[in-house]
Amino acid sequence: MFNFPFLGKLFILVVVMCSTSISAWADIPDKEILLRQLDKTIDNASQYDQVKEAAIEQTKNRLALTTDPAIQYALCDSLFEAYKKYQTDSALVYVDRKEALLAIHPQLASIETVKMNRAEEFAVKGLYHEALMTLNHIDRDSLDTHEEQIGYYHQYRSLYGYMADYCPIPREKQFYLDLTNAYRDTLTALHKTANNAAYFLTNTEILIIQGDNKQAIENLLPIFTEHAESDPRYAGLLAYNLAWAYGNLGDTENQIRYLAFSAIQDIRLSIKEYAALPRLAQILFAQGDIDRAYNYLNLSMRDATFSGARLRTVEVSETYPIVNEAYKLKADSNRQTMNLLLGMFVGMILLLIGVSLYIYKNMLRLRKAQQALAKAYDQLQLANDEISRSDRIKQQYLTHYLGLCGTYLDKLENYRRSLANLAIASKINELFKAIKSERFIEEERIKFYRSFDETFLDLFPHFVDEFNALLRENERIYPKPGELLSPELRIFALIRLGITDNNKIALFLRYSLNTIYIYRSKVRNKAINKATFDQDIMNIKQLS
Repeated sequence: MFNFPFLGKLFILVVVMCSTSISAWADIPDKEILLRQLDKTIDNASQYDQVKEAAIEQTKNRLALTTDPAIQYALCDSLFEAYKKYQTDSALVYVDRKEALLAIHPQLASIETVKMNRAEEFAVKGLYHEALMTLNHIDRDSLDTHEEQIGYYHQYRSLYGYMADYCPIPREKQFYLDLTNAYRDTLTALHKTANNAAYFLTNTEILIIQGDNKQAIENLLPIFTEHAESDPRYAGLLAYNLAWAYGNLGDTENQIRYLAFSAIQDIRLSIKEYAALPRLAQILFAQGDIDRAYNYLNLSMRDATFSGARLRTVEVSETYPIVNEAYKLKADSNRQTMNLLLGMFVGMILLLIGVSLYIYKNMLRLRKAQQALAKAYDQLQLANDEISRSDRIKQQYLTHYLGLCGTYLDKLENYRRSLANLAIASKINELFKAIKSERFIEEERIKFYRSFDETFLDLFPHFVDEFNALLRENERIYPKPGELLSPELRIFALIRLGITDNNKIALFLRYSLNTIYIYRSKVRNKAINKATFDQDIMNIKQLS
């Protein structure tokens, strides 16, 4: 039999795409971290599918180019394995092709293996009668290899398990469960003699069914840790059994963690016929996490429909209407909350309009604030005179001057708002007169910044020229006509005075923090030497 590595390449590509390495799963993170990782994996699900489809397409191209029956059979077998648990109808196409090749070249493989392949896909599609008939027509005595015997009993166990899950009649359901358990016991004996990893999976299922959940967990954990890095698919199956056992013990936290892990592996490996994600959605819904439950069930329904897995579609359909209705109710509630907030916002606007009518009655108090501001300017002028005595005194007093001026501007603005809170009612004409206070503040602000520019240039008369000498010639910045300093120059004037905190600069200049950041970044990019630009600014000499 030929060995084609496309599935191995597929696995490697998927692992590379994973944002968190598989090795990280050897030590399972807490529930919320795993759920966030699952959400991210779901967001990237289409990328994993693209990788799988690309590998499948590559194999199909190879199949189209070869005429060697042995290679054709091997490629068809690889495509069957790729489509199994992904898309049942396509998997059956390659079962047919394998069977057709064996009809001409029976020496290539055992026809009984192909029958088991067909029965497996029939069972997934919900064609239980057809699956059972196919298995019953297999000549058990012709199963020469241990692998074929295991496959034969595994198909019976899986088929009766599907039938038990699907059957709504208790007596018939128990009949199918008894058959499932009987074939599981046979598989356990076969696995044990082969001493392979599948033995642990089947054996722990028996322990869980018998109620010995603690022993099952004790057996599963070391095997899970061993395979979490080397075999994500097998680790995902082990994780599902761990979740099953923890759920039986009432440990919902660990149940969610291992279900999330199992679901992550299913999605990363583009497995569409799965049980972990819809089961996880049911648990999260019971805990009130409606958004996640809705998203997980939506994906589960899409994948089950895409794969043609009838039982999975039925399972999701039983829960989906309940979750969907809860999701709609929550969305309606959110819309009502938004409408309420909008109404409150409109009410606040109307209230502010009414409050503004009262402003005129408080004009005298506003004028007092204006006088206080004028007095503050006089005090700042005195401080400015003191600054000229020495470098240290100049910088200390100028910094005090800037902070005090900004504080008074804030006080004036806050005072005007406090007047609005006292408002009850007044006349429209009076409102228009009160609005003039905005013009006053703006004029005072302009005077303030011009006063700052004059004061700064008295201390640093060559600042503009020396600053531009640090920039590339075609990127230099000069004030516009009528300006002493442009906004960019004013920002770096403050930096030269030792005020380097963007928050303080933004507060003083009445810009947003983002605007200050953008200005500084743009100017720095124009510098001849970006690495030393900030220090070069500080080295600009002041008037001695």
